[in-house]
Amino acid sequence: MLQLVYTPKWFYGEDIVIDIVSIIVLLVIAGFSLRYYFLSRKRNNLWLGLAFILMAAGLASKVLMNFSFYYKMEFIQTLGELTLTYQVTNVSDNLFYTGYFLMRLLTLLGLFTLYAIYHRQSWQNILLISALIITGTVYTQSAYYVFHILSMLLLLLITLKFAGNCLKNPCTTTGLLAASFSIITISEIPFSLVALHPNFYVAGESAQLVGYLLLLVAFVTILKHGKKKNKD
Repeated sequence: MLQLVYTPKWFYGEDIVIDIVSIIVLLVIAGFSLRYYFLSRKRNNLWLGLAFILMAAGLASKVLMNFSFYYKMEFIQTLGELTLTYQVTNVSDNLFYTGYFLMRLLTLLGLFTLYAIYHRQSWQNILLISALIITGTVYTQSAYYVFHILSMLLLLLITLKFAGNCLKNPCTTTGLLAASFSIITISEIPFSLVALHPNFYVAGESAQLVGYLLLLVAFVTILKHGKKKNKD
C-alpha cells in the first residue's frame, strides 16, 4: 500500500513549490562553499558544499515522492477506473518508496556531514554513525517519526554550535546563521505532530522555507563581507 502524505488537500502541490525553492537555496549555498574551496583549498568548505548538496538531493527526492503521490491521486480522480488505477499503482508506489527512502538517507547524511564539520569525528565514529543512519532508514517501522527526530537532534547540535559562535563573536553573520538554523530546527516540531492535524505539515514547510531563505541571506552577507574585506 502507498503511504499517505500528511498534508491537507488544499496544500497539494504547494509543498512541491516550497521544496523546489529550498532546493535552489541549498544549491546556491553549496555553490558558494565550493567556490570558496577552489579559491582557498580549505577542506571545510568542500565538506560544507557536499553537506548542502546532500540536503538538496534529499529534498529533490521528496519532490519526486510527492509528485508520484499527487500524480496517482489525480490519475485515480480523473479516470476513476479500477483496472487503470491498478496499472498505475506499481509505478507510483515504486517512485514514492524510492523517493521516501532517498529523502531520509540523503538528508540525514547531509546533516551529519554538516555536524561533523564543527564537531570533529574519528573515522570509526563516522562509519558507525553512517551505518546507524542507513540501518535506521532501511529497517525502522516508524520511519517518518525516526527521521524527523534524528533530523531535529542533528539540527539542534548544529544550532548550538552556531549559537555559541554568536555569543563569542556577536555580529550580523553569526546571528543570521544561528537564527536560520534555529528556525530550521523548530520546523521539525510541527513535522512530528502531523498525526494530530494536517496543518502542522503546512507550518513545518513554511518554517523550513523561512529558515533556508534566512540561511541564504546569511551566506550572501558573508560573501559581501568577504569582498569588502578584500577591497580594504
